[in-house]
Amino acid sequence: MLLKWILKLVRIMRLFYYTKKYIPNDRISKEIAPFVWGKYDNEYSISLYVGEEFLAESFEKYELLPNGYGWEALIKEYIKQYCPEIEDKITYDCEADNFHAYAKKENKKVLLELIKAFRIACDDIELIEGLLAVMEEI
Repeated sequence: MLLKWILKLVRIMRLFYYTKKYIPNDRISKEIAPFVWGKYDNEYSISLYVGEEFLAESFEKYELLPNGYGWEALIKEYIKQYCPEIEDKITYDCEADNFHAYAKKENKKVLLELIKAFRIACDDIELIEGLLAVMEEI
């Protein structure tokens, strides 16, 4: 019981720490919605909170979960097929309920161009379902 309480307290403290240092950019986020663009220390990030149900039907069509790991696999497949030269410039920290991708300050432009292009691709259901059909689950 005490261990559960301590773990919960640690999660709350981490959330407070990250929330305080994370700076979202509303102008860019509007352009890439439902993804969110932000800065954290010397890194830039894109996030998607899975409760959005964005493209959930397409994921389910291929018996995949539209969770953070599913989105990570999808964007990795997109990168593999359309811009493999940036693979090593992006890192991920996904959970079941959210997708997060990061790039160092020097790769800000790479991440921004990626998410803008990927967001446009998300409107092309055939393209997205083609990626879902061949991607490797994480």
